[in-house]
Amino acid sequence: MRVLLLAMTWDTAGQGAAIRAALATERPAWRVDQVAAKVKGFGYPRQHAYAPDLVRSLWRRADVVHLNLSPAAVRTFGRRPGLVVHHHGSEYRYSRAAMDASCRRVGAAQVASTLDLTGPATWLPTVVDVDAIAALRDPGPVTVAHSPSMRRLKQTEAVIAATDATGLALDLIEHVPWAECLVRKGRAAIVVDQLLLGYGLSAIEAWCMGIPVVAGVADPETRRRMLATFGVLPFVDATPETLPERLAELAASADMRAEWGERGRAHVLRFHSQLAVAERLEAIYRRAA
Repeated sequence: MRVLLLAMTWDTAGQGAAIRAALATERPAWRVDQVAAKVKGFGYPRQHAYAPDLVRSLWRRADVVHLNLSPAAVRTFGRRPGLVVHHHGSEYRYSRAAMDASCRRVGAAQVASTLDLTGPATWLPTVVDVDAIAALRDPGPVTVAHSPSMRRLKQTEAVIAATDATGLALDLIEHVPWAECLVRKGRAAIVVDQLLLGYGLSAIEAWCMGIPVVAGVADPETRRRMLATFGVLPFVDATPETLPERLAELAASADMRAEWGERGRAHVLRFHSQLAVAERLEAIYRRAA
């Protein structure tokens, strides 16, 4: 199978590059090309910079074109079968009806990186190289790490208030390259991801290293979907109000930290490993193609 992973802007969370790496490992007979127009300051890898002639050639030859964020590239390169549109976070959350209609018009299958975004879109778990990230674990004192991409969405002020209230040291990881973020996260004893939407890439990376994650999910329907899919929540469940208590409990108990770290790693292997995601993608791609 020939696959083109195309981001007409930036490669959100580095998932185009991560999917290409997963398929190179798990589906080595496939030809997979990844193109991204922009590279944010996070420093995610990129195979090809955007060039119209390159994309036009890959577009014609691919069995599947996996588009990041929207089907807008169809306006430039033409309608074709085998389109998959990959939704992430706020870009889709606040324009869902219009985006669903756009995808229907061009016949694109839809996938989404988190369960709260599913519906017309199928859940495609965020993929990581578990062993590569696990190798960065370098445990130090009992500290809390938090790496928000958007402070308001991640409830960062509540995290700061909770660590102040408990006297725990907080490593607030912001505006640094992805590689540095991983190294700093690997030194923490506890990671707080987000307190509204469940968990995202920050939690997944922590679980690869066996670090327990505190997160929260405010929407009852999203919580129901998580429990139906996972059986149990893989994170220590908290709200802004209960966060100080959850952090204090984890900080006081190495056994509790180990238990939740093991639970998180098992969750990552089940849903977010290269093997697990490659198997899901193959089914999605074959239906689309």
